[in-house]
Amino acid sequence: MRRSLYGLSCVVSICSIVYELVLAQAMGALLGNTFLRYNVTIGLYLAALGAGSLLCARVGTTESARRLLKIEWALALLGAAGPLLMFLWDAALVRSFGALGAPLRGWLHQALLYGFDHALVIAIGVLSGFELPLLMHLAGPDEEGRILATDYAGTLAGAALFPLVLLPGLGLVGTAAAAGLLNAACALYIARFLAPGGPARWAAPAFAAAAAAAMLAFTGPLERLASAALTLPLSP
Repeated sequence: MRRSLYGLSCVVSICSIVYELVLAQAMGALLGNTFLRYNVTIGLYLAALGAGSLLCARVGTTESARRLLKIEWALALLGAAGPLLMFLWDAALVRSFGALGAPLRGWLHQALLYGFDHALVIAIGVLSGFELPLLMHLAGPDEEGRILATDYAGTLAGAALFPLVLLPGLGLVGTAAAAGLLNAACALYIARFLAPGGPARWAAPAFAAAAAAAMLAFTGPLERLASAALTLPLSP
């Protein structure tokens, strides 16, 4: 069991950092100034990780496996859909403001755009902040150092894979979907071996896996949809 927890720690940390890098890249495409977007995203992500860990400490680590299961399928869904949601939200704002005759790039438009995009970053960070404390509790106090080490190793691996392999090969939407599918696979593993239960226990992880797999299978059309949203005119 301990080895499986090491593997889970590594894999979920890969998924987590990939989600945040995907969102940073998407915000760079939408808002410009990619250097600033990456810095703000990573800063928010680290702060959200701390907030998630604090929340986990407050709610306690009882039924850690079941809590971890819920975290993983939620991250799989939110992370896989993240960049597409950003592009579609931007397009919806442009069309809505254009139809109403409201000024684009005004304070309200900027507040809605920046607020939604950064809320996604924070939500994924907070959910990811639950992972490490729960994994440490499952492994036991004697294994906390190894769990932490594999988490850091996974973060490094994800940070290297994103620009060198994932983004060039799969694009933004495909990369997010692949990470979501991997996260959903972790949830299915937890449902099978760490938190076994009835069929209802499998429903959410299976749905998350199916949704991420569908997004990965239809990456091309979804990328074109995102590109169309990105190239909408910025003024009515």
